[in-house]
Amino acid sequence: GLLTWPVIPALIFYLIGAYQALLSLQGARQHRMFESTVVRALAVGLHGLAIWSAIQSADQISLGIALMLTCVGFAMALVLLLNQLRRPMNHLDVFVFPLSGLSLLLFAVLPATGMVRVALPTPLFIHIILSLLGYSILALAALQALYLALFDRLARTGRTLPKGLALDSIEQMLFESIWLGMIALSLGILTGFAFIDSYDVRGIIHHTFITITAWLIFAVLLWGRLRAGWRGSQAGWWTLAGFGILALGYFGSKLVIEVLIPQT
Repeated sequence: GLLTWPVIPALIFYLIGAYQALLSLQGARQHRMFESTVVRALAVGLHGLAIWSAIQSADQISLGIALMLTCVGFAMALVLLLNQLRRPMNHLDVFVFPLSGLSLLLFAVLPATGMVRVALPTPLFIHIILSLLGYSILALAALQALYLALFDRLARTGRTLPKGLALDSIEQMLFESIWLGMIALSLGILTGFAFIDSYDVRGIIHHTFITITAWLIFAVLLWGRLRAGWRGSQAGWWTLAGFGILALGYFGSKLVIEVLIPQT
């Protein structure tokens, strides 16, 4: 069944990856790049296989919150895996991998909700993928913003930061994530207009308005970074504000899709 294969192996590799990241973050042990990359790749690959298997075996595709959460968890872990090839992000791995595993476990044990027709229009499908990607990357940015705010406060009080972490590097990764997330979010908003044209669904306008509000907050943050040199906790709090509003619109739309689309 889905609960045993490939969910359980994926959970095991996620936990191993998180443990490796924790040890590396504490400076207790430095894992070889190949070893840690293989563990992460196995976890992400099995996670993707579990989602694919569930979709292929179902008569209908679920757009319920459980599937959306595990897709976000998969996308976040995948982005971190790709970053591993360029620059390890152990401070994010220790949180994201267990959360991704938890999202997969919930998807395996919770009943499917929000069933819709398999024949999704292409604009809607593209909109969903881009929205998931943008949301996942900006979720990683929000995690980095929490680190940035915390470490900025530690640095101001004269405390030393954990080994291998520096404010400048976290700040650089934060804005890299925001730029990438904004590109995906912008494309998601554009394809979302095609979705609105295709379906007269109450609540979608509100979702779009909230999403655009979050987009504007991130746009102001990027402008402040380029023109006024915003950094540190100031950049962190703007990021958290934008992501908080984005999460409100994102999961609010899941309620609309689950409740309204099956009735149309």
